[in-house]
Amino acid sequence: MRRAPAAAPLLPLAALACGALSCGAGKTAKETNAPKGVVLEAGPMESYPEATVEGGTEEEMEAEGIVPTMNKVDVDGTMQDSGALHLHGCLVWIYNKQRDFVYGELRFSIRVATDGSVEKLTIARSTVGDWELEKCVKDKFLAMTFPPPSGGSFDLDYTYNIDLPAGTKKPGAASPAAVKDALAGFKKRMNACAGKPIKKTKLIFYIGETFEEEVQEGRKTKVHTYSRLVTFGAATSEKPGDEALACIADEAKEWKIPYDAGNYVQKVTVAY
Repeated sequence: MRRAPAAAPLLPLAALACGALSCGAGKTAKETNAPKGVVLEAGPMESYPEATVEGGTEEEMEAEGIVPTMNKVDVDGTMQDSGALHLHGCLVWIYNKQRDFVYGELRFSIRVATDGSVEKLTIARSTVGDWELEKCVKDKFLAMTFPPPSGGSFDLDYTYNIDLPAGTKKPGAASPAAVKDALAGFKKRMNACAGKPIKKTKLIFYIGETFEEEVQEGRKTKVHTYSRLVTFGAATSEKPGDEALACIADEAKEWKIPYDAGNYVQKVTVAY
């Protein structure tokens, strides 16, 4: 297998709102709920080896030491066209859930089969922290088709950097230790949902929706401050896995976290 990083220039998503999304003539990005100011970017430019081998079976080419190749223009074209539109659609869905504060890096590792289909896809790295967004994008990317590689299946990495929409306030920073203490039961539930102990993984949490409750303690009434776990995600798609994250998310909606996030959402990365 040959692995090569792909790259793309800055790509404003708002510019993709019409045409390829079939939003109709005369409609603007605002009318189609396109996220404004969202930028996709890929990491350092590096050329792919050009395909030079013709004929022969995959087994014959591998026996002769022929390296699988893909044209860089083909990869960039697919990731900037189909890939960006899929990501755009998932972002609009998340923004309509009132989560326009999510941002970060999404790095995909993709294996392209000899027919151009996606044979395997994982999120190698994420700092976004929204498992629903990540699963949405991953599911859509699995259905993408690339121009077929030459010489066998081809492995590539591709990174999108998701910026905040224009005018959206950046989430505040929370203390990892304080959040980890407040979410003391999270690791236990994560292991239970995964069906096995999850070690050496990082989770990104967004905590907000702070509220107060009166609690009767003996003869005294005290006011306690709580927050909600608004959304979260893992640093990779393999730990703890999509099903485990979905399992935790169903329960987490009702959690009262003994933590004061203030008047706006906070973002924090916690290592387990």
